[in-house]
Amino acid sequence: MVAPGRHTIELGDRIIRTGRSRTVYAIAAWVELPGLPIHARLQPEGEGGEDAILVSVTALTDVNLYRRIP
Repeated sequence: MVAPGRHTIELGDRIIRTGRSRTVYAIAAWVELPGLPIHARLQPEGEGGEDAILVSVTALTDVNLYRRIP
């Protein structure tokens, strides 16, 4: 079950920021940091010059912040 306003994510999913960017990121890895929630390393697709970013899974599953694309 997924909470309202949330979606599921898996390695390899393609993600964009809701209403903020056209950069498409792929979920490249899960990162576990002591004392913090699980994060995902997002690798930008293409050659736009952007760096990989770390985002908490809580934020990634919030449809108000990020959405999964085909």
